[in-house]
Amino acid sequence: MKPIRKFNNGNGALLCNICRTIIATRDESRVSKQLLCDECSEKTIDMKTIIEFNMDEPDDVGRHQVFMKSEDMANAIWEIQMNLAKKYEKYRTPKEGETYEDAVEQIFKDINEILEDEGIDIYNLIQ
Repeated sequence: MKPIRKFNNGNGALLCNICRTIIATRDESRVSKQLLCDECSEKTIDMKTIIEFNMDEPDDVGRHQVFMKSEDMANAIWEIQMNLAKKYEKYRTPKEGETYEDAVEQIFKDINEILEDEGIDIYNLIQ
């Protein structure tokens, strides 16, 4: 199971994977490894999933790479959605000498930096 993160009106929230109740807020959700609320944790049993890839098939090799980077991609999307947008609120009213184009260029640089920090190489994942 993966964490379920939602925007929650700009506050950010981590949801229980079963009942979807909020189990952590923005600051707590970055460090929380919890995937279930206490009530659902008591009800569930251990579950396993086996996912197989045929590494002799080029298509499966690509799917395997995407699968292995999925958590990193989710973290990058979370960072972009929750933190990057707030960082650029200041460009709604630019200072003297700042342009819309400057802001867009900086945003794309920051997105690429986030992807790089998470080890995501889009060109390797999309073939």
